[in-house]
Amino acid sequence: MQCANECHIADRPGDCRVRKDFYSMTSQERERFFRVFKLITTQPPYKRLYDDLIAIHQREFDNGILSSQQFLPWHRWFVVAVENLLRCADPTVTIPYWDYSYTCRSVWDPN
Repeated sequence: MQCANECHIADRPGDCRVRKDFYSMTSQERERFFRVFKLITTQPPYKRLYDDLIAIHQREFDNGILSSQQFLPWHRWFVVAVENLLRCADPTVTIPYWDYSYTCRSVWDPN
């Protein structure tokens, strides 16, 4: 499935990925994200591709990627790869980010 490597909206100029904070997503956007995520993790042909990504993640974890200097660029690649797969199923979906300032005073605060 070529889509996993080249998922984009070529015929709709001006469309681009806009990642939103989870809290700023509408309920419809959240429902769409979860529906498409469930689809790629359970239904052919997406499930095989998702399982391949999970195997890559497990292999890199086992090889110590978390403590390596390559972790941040590798993780950016991995998130985009998962997002590309989501967008193959629905080109309007992006992975939301989590703004920790809404839920805690400081990311370094143990409380």
